[in-house]
Amino acid sequence: MAGPKRLPRLEDHYLIEYVATPDYCPAAGLVAYVVARAERERYVQQVMVLDLASGEKRRITAGGDVENSPRLSPDGRYLAFCSNATGDPQVWVADLAGDGGLRRLTSLRYGASHPVWSPRGDRIAFLGPVFEGDDPELVHQMRDPEQVAALERQRRDQPVVIEDYG
Repeated sequence: MAGPKRLPRLEDHYLIEYVATPDYCPAAGLVAYVVARAERERYVQQVMVLDLASGEKRRITAGGDVENSPRLSPDGRYLAFCSNATGDPQVWVADLAGDGGLRRLTSLRYGASHPVWSPRGDRIAFLGPVFEGDDPELVHQMRDPEQVAALERQRRDQPVVIEDYG
């Protein structure tokens, strides 16, 4: 039997979880999605993967409190997503079929977002701000996180001048 009726309270907002941005991989029978909820001092987004055959759900995380934009590779072996685990959001890739390993794919100064797999699953496109003076080839050279961090530290102190911003 239901309890007495009452008007909604502000605290009720913290009990609601929202599901967003699903991505389905028919080859693997997987669905990746985001579960979002408000907490007292922050908004949390978590990436989940659901195996449709077994019903098993698992959280995929790089350790951030805002993790979103999940995209399954065409074969379902990998999951690309964004996480703020290291500061600005970056693209991460999780190995769903193997050892469950996780690696950061980008280390862009102002973050990266919205990863998308190529049809063959051998490339990932993503959005990230590029400013005049930035070297687009750096994106292709970013393989070792320590090397990327060193490059970014060197570049931080360099001024960027934009001549035409209108």
